[in-house]
Amino acid sequence: MPAGRKVSYPVRFAYVNSITAWWPATAIAAALGVPGYAKAHTYNYIALAFWSDIGPLDVAHVWQNPTYFMGTDSIFGKTDSAIRAALKKAYNNGGVKILVSAFGATEMPTGKDPIALATKLAKFVTDYDLDGCDIDYEDNEAMEAGKGEDWLISFTTKLRSLLPNKIITHAPQGPYFKNDYYPKGGYVTVHQKVGSMIDFYNVQFYNQGNTQYNSYE
Repeated sequence: MPAGRKVSYPVRFAYVNSITAWWPATAIAAALGVPGYAKAHTYNYIALAFWSDIGPLDVAHVWQNPTYFMGTDSIFGKTDSAIRAALKKAYNNGGVKILVSAFGATEMPTGKDPIALATKLAKFVTDYDLDGCDIDYEDNEAMEAGKGEDWLISFTTKLRSLLPNKIITHAPQGPYFKNDYYPKGGYVTVHQKVGSMIDFYNVQFYNQGNTQYNSYE
């Protein structure tokens, strides 16, 4: 595994999807979990949610356009690139990898070209100086129709080819690993084909119905 992809264990992964305090710039940095500005924490991976086919949304949009939210005279810098560089340095010096999370529950990407979409996401990760990306794929209809596996395999293969040294994680819902439920094996098939390209999984053992995953057993 390339040095840039070395996984730090134990994995303590957090998503940031909203900000409640927008001024001053240090308050935004605190909301983003930036070490030195946020309350002390032990997270070593933070994912900014969400990136989509139409571009970055929510907190991912803040990362793309920090001067819009922090101004051009904050302690982090005067330009977008300077602010991102300062924030990333603070993350990395604090032992945190900073990623962007793609898709989420509101975007069902399976009908789109996986190669083109992977290329767009890889460009965002590279252009905006991120340590990697998280694939939060929740297209249940596609999985149940046996279409999700091939799409994810193609998408992940292209993404890894474009980001050989970056962290790539996936965040499948827990049932996706029940291969007897899905006609093409769900994430069991995905893992068999491209598991070596995925650094680790953030399995969603929540929000899966009233009787599933409500106890350790």
